[in-house]
Amino acid sequence: GVPASADPGLLTHLLREDWGFTGTVIADYFGVGFLQTQHRIAGTEAGAAHAALTAVAMLAALDDALAIRLQDFRSQQTAAAKAMTLPTV
Repeated sequence: GVPASADPGLLTHLLREDWGFTGTVIADYFGVGFLQTQHRIAGTEAGAAHAALTAVAMLAALDDALAIRLQDFRSQQTAAAKAMTLPTV
């Protein structure tokens, strides 16, 4: 089966679409890291974070390594967005 913290069928289709839940989903402290180390559905910590976020898990309890990687990713995306220019209307 698919771990709950990376299951889009559970987190997106059932929870959000079928039940209409709009709140925050919180994984346990090691839930995302375990996608790599225990469940082995991701090869890297970043891949585990991606799997969880893709499944619409809004994570409030990340371990330090994942939090740092996500912060780096967000910084890169922010820099890329700032470098973009919008067409003049």
